[in-house]
Amino acid sequence: MVAVRVEAPGDREGVRAVNEAPFGRPEEAGIVEALRETDGPLISLVTFEEGIVVGYALFGPVLLRPEPFGFPAFGLAPLAALPARQRRGVGSRLVSVGFCRCRRAGAGAIFVLGTPPTTAASAL
Repeated sequence: MVAVRVEAPGDREGVRAVNEAPFGRPEEAGIVEALRETDGPLISLVTFEEGIVVGYALFGPVLLRPEPFGFPAFGLAPLAALPARQRRGVGSRLVSVGFCRCRRAGAGAIFVLGTPPTTAASAL
């Protein structure tokens, strides 16, 4: 089973690498760094192997309106794994643990942000 834990300050360089490698650009890593500066509750999770971060998931608050009918919700983005670790359960485990933590935080919904599904994802 893939080990998951809350991101620690010493993980930041590894988190940046995990978010840059599969996307081939720095934007996702930049989003994570910007979100760290916000006041909202973040659920920031990592998976690691031999002391190296190999997967990452960030769940951040989503505000639903109109008030007072909104309810607590989180958005998942980004979700990433080093290319060599993809299709090995890293992302699935991060999502599973993240959903549990979001429920414990009172979330009534979780939204997944990202691009439309690829052909491979559509076949699942």
